[in-house]
Amino acid sequence: MDDTEILPCSVQSCPRWTAAGCPFAYNCEDFDSEKGALRHTNTHELKILPEHFQTVWDGEKKAELRKDDRGYEVGDVLVLREWDGQNYTGSALAVRITHILRNCPEYGLAEGYCILSIGSLSDWRLS
Repeated sequence: MDDTEILPCSVQSCPRWTAAGCPFAYNCEDFDSEKGALRHTNTHELKILPEHFQTVWDGEKKAELRKDDRGYEVGDVLVLREWDGQNYTGSALAVRITHILRNCPEYGLAEGYCILSIGSLSDWRLS
C-alpha cells in the first residue's frame, strides 16, 4: 500500500463520492441518501500511527485502545487517518465498532479508557 492508497467505494449517490471513489470507504447499505449521512451512527475521525494502521488494513488488528472521551457506541464508524507523529500521510480507512469494553479495572483497563472491537463496514448490516 502506498501513502495515498484508500479503500474504494462505488456509491455515486454519496456526497463524498468522487471519480476516485469514497475516501472513507462507506458502502451504499450504510448511507442514507435522504439524510446525506450514515444511518444510525456517529463518525469519529481518529489519528493512527503507521504500524497500527497497516495491521488494521491487513485485517490483523481487530481492536483499538482509546481514551473514552467521544461517546463511542456500537455501530459507530471510526475513520482512521494514518498519522506519522507530525503529519497525516494521506491514507485513511473506515471501520465499524462492533463491541466496547469499559469500566474493567479488574482486567487492567484504566478508568477513562475503552477497548473498541472493530470490523469492516462491509461485514456490518443494519436492520
